[in-house]
Amino acid sequence: TIPEWLNGSLIRNGPGSLKVGDDNEFSHLFDSSALLHRFGIKNGQVTYQSRFLQSETFKKNWAANRIVLTEFGTKSVPDPCHTIFQRIAAMFNPDVSDNSMISVYPFGDELYAFNEIPIIHKINPETLSTEGRVNVNDYISIINHTSHPHVMQDGEESTMFEKAKIVAAIPARWPLHPSYMHTFGITENYYVIVEQPLSISVSATVTAKLTNEPLAGCFRWYQDEYTQINVICRKRGCLLYKFYAETFFYLHIIHQYEIDDYIILDICIYRDPSMLDCLYIETMKCMQQNPNYAKMFRSRPARFVLPLNPDPMEMEINVNLVKIKNTNAKAYYLPHGEILLKPERLCIFGCETPRINYEHFLGKPYRYFYAISSDVDAENPGTFEDDGVVLAAMVWGGRDANHAGLLVLDAKTFIEIGRAEFRTPSPVPKCLHGWFLPQNHNVDSKY
Repeated sequence: TIPEWLNGSLIRNGPGSLKVGDDNEFSHLFDSSALLHRFGIKNGQVTYQSRFLQSETFKKNWAANRIVLTEFGTKSVPDPCHTIFQRIAAMFNPDVSDNSMISVYPFGDELYAFNEIPIIHKINPETLSTEGRVNVNDYISIINHTSHPHVMQDGEESTMFEKAKIVAAIPARWPLHPSYMHTFGITENYYVIVEQPLSISVSATVTAKLTNEPLAGCFRWYQDEYTQINVICRKRGCLLYKFYAETFFYLHIIHQYEIDDYIILDICIYRDPSMLDCLYIETMKCMQQNPNYAKMFRSRPARFVLPLNPDPMEMEINVNLVKIKNTNAKAYYLPHGEILLKPERLCIFGCETPRINYEHFLGKPYRYFYAISSDVDAENPGTFEDDGVVLAAMVWGGRDANHAGLLVLDAKTFIEIGRAEFRTPSPVPKCLHGWFLPQNHNVDSKY
């Protein structure tokens, strides 16, 4: 039974077709054409639909019947009709892919699809049609942006793009090797920016553009460098604190909030970025025969506690600066006065794509988060914060790929309340991120 009070749309975004035409296959999951999914829920009934995002990249690829633009891990296929002079000219005027296939976020009553290139697409939440294209770089000078923005209560203006402004700026830790960041944190008073040792080489990026090589080859991993955690004042826009942690790779920050004179920062962390290599299509095809595949995908949720006002009398090494209860996280002074953070592991299970009760607990103390298991070798990978239901999109594989479903679980007990399954005319691929829109499409609605 689907609860009759549950009315709205679960919108999902992620990789769609892995091919363009019959012979051109994308090499990496992040490159495939964006496919939007919608589970419409009304009066105990569920409908399903999917539709390709109509990005310029998608339209060019399918019109040419080949991969026109070089993506994260896939090299474009040259136009056989181009002369040598046209090919050289194309190197110096490269187009940028606008394949927004990572996430979807509501801004007021509008819905947008995101990638990390600052071109976003307006989506009709009822029909999934692509209704507009916004290049954020036309309004503020940025090269990349996160595919996970934070939607605040004061960010719902119809003229939000025209009024966009940079509220804070800090220098990159390594100017010619800026850190790769998929998410960032925000609390009542601070922005939290995590600069991990996975960086993008500026020189390699320029070379890749000129030689038409994928962006993936421009990443550099510095195993012996600390991860740097920056705390920026929201009011003044200046850097207030720097903290360090032993090397880790991350995609998603789970949550962050202030308590007393500390910031609590929870992150899904990996030992290194090898999980990105797990998402190459050929690697995924052979995952069952690769004994190291599961180890490469092993993330763990970790809690860092950032002391904002440590006692200067405790500058001795090996004195724990974390004085709050109910945590095993630690922080110590290093010889030159920096503070090294030692995280607490929150659980022994692998977690990815975490989600909290975002609308009511962003930047506040919380107790629960929900995530998908990243342990690919595991057998089973309101009034209160955990009131309500958990909606999970389901896909099948093997010979049963034309099969999709929606699972409804009690959020407290995880007991199945109901499900809806669909037989589809074409295969339904796994998606990445999504958002639930209540029936009136208002972010502030309680559901």
